[in-house]
Amino acid sequence: MKVREPAVAGSFYPETKEGIEKLIRSILEEEFQYIDTSLAGKNIFGAIVPHAGYVYSGYEAIHVFEILRLSGLVFDTVMIINPNHHGLGPSVAADTNDCWETPLGKVWLDLEIIEFMDIPRAGESHRHEHSGEVMLPFLQLFFPYAFRIVPVSMLNQDPVHSLKLAEKVFLAAR
Repeated sequence: MKVREPAVAGSFYPETKEGIEKLIRSILEEEFQYIDTSLAGKNIFGAIVPHAGYVYSGYEAIHVFEILRLSGLVFDTVMIINPNHHGLGPSVAADTNDCWETPLGKVWLDLEIIEFMDIPRAGESHRHEHSGEVMLPFLQLFFPYAFRIVPVSMLNQDPVHSLKLAEKVFLAAR
């Protein structure tokens, strides 16, 4: 079993389970009054979430995850499409690991969907990248059930690569 260990725990978010839970709980308490909970009743199929350190992005990101929690939707697989800030690997790449780990535990990759989407797999695209990793602790806390992930790192986010990936996502979601 190949595990992607946390690259930014302790810098972008706390390095312990207790620290993550405490920080996210305090952010939710502070932000809850501003969350448009009516969106939980809508047909949710995707979201754009900021991906910086939690002290910066957590106050906006928490809105998405609380709305998803309140929606009652259960997701077998969550696709995390994130920018590639390091410039390593191909234009678009899924990870080569079997699971990703955070201080909250392991989350398995959905290898069937990755194979179906026929996306190149490149560990170097994900190894040190924070933007996908910072989503996991939120997902792990707000989705109290087993789910899988499809982490996709995009080096080239131009219209050509974005449209090709969007077509693959659409077909995989059917």
